[in-house]
Amino acid sequence: CFVPPRSAFYIPGVAPRVFKDGEQINIKVQTLVSAESELQFDFYQLPFCQPAHVVDLPENLGEALAGERAHSSLYSARVKVDEYCLTACSRVYTKAQMEEWQDFAILDYRVNMR
Repeated sequence: CFVPPRSAFYIPGVAPRVFKDGEQINIKVQTLVSAESELQFDFYQLPFCQPAHVVDLPENLGEALAGERAHSSLYSARVKVDEYCLTACSRVYTKAQMEEWQDFAILDYRVNMR
């Protein structure tokens, strides 16, 4: 019986993880990216709601080399729990802030979260 050679590799930070039902998952935020522009922006460069203390979270080597930084956020989810229309925060924006949001929306910016 011939068994062909096999190979495998492990990338730190990419190992699968098993979650329990109902377990809370804290969502990290990274960058704002757009297919319309090559410029990337830090998530909190726009006036998003943020926790009292924004924490820079550990990165893997690939993210560090690409210059990406992950931050804590107000967003979370729970495994296999349906939740609808939860409010992270409520705030009033100035006209200048709304114009900044509009500029990013026109260029179709999206948020990288993990």
